[in-house]
Amino acid sequence: MNPDFDDPQLESEIDRQLKDLPELIAPRSLVPRTMQLIAQLAAVWQSRSWSTWPMSIRAAFIVVSVALLAATVPGLRAFEQNLLVPMFAKLNHWGASSEWIWNAATALASAGTAIVNHASKGIIFSCVLAIVLAYAACIGFGTVFVKLALSDAKKN
Repeated sequence: MNPDFDDPQLESEIDRQLKDLPELIAPRSLVPRTMQLIAQLAAVWQSRSWSTWPMSIRAAFIVVSVALLAATVPGLRAFEQNLLVPMFAKLNHWGASSEWIWNAATALASAGTAIVNHASKGIIFSCVLAIVLAYAACIGFGTVFVKLALSDAKKN
């Protein structure tokens, strides 16, 4: 309320008028419509948990998931040891050398240099400003939400 217009007599008059209003009565069709809507929502199996889906749909889901997994893995022979050993040896070689990190950093640096050389300074400034503002907004909103969450926890 506005403290400039604090009138106890007006407040008591409004309170009396509101208390004198008759009780609101819900329409007769409210309960049947609500129950019908609840029944319709319960009939939609996609919105329920997986354990309550019909058994035929769960079985079809499992079959399709296994088929997609089998199609993703390059054949069942990929699980044989003689095929996995060379793959892991190659991955070990890549992980042991740090050359790929240097190559990636060099490529990113050259791409950044090309962007700076070919784009207008206004666009670059706008992009940097947008990134800084987005970062500041994330920090600000995060701080506000943490403070709100902690203040609610203290109240409870």
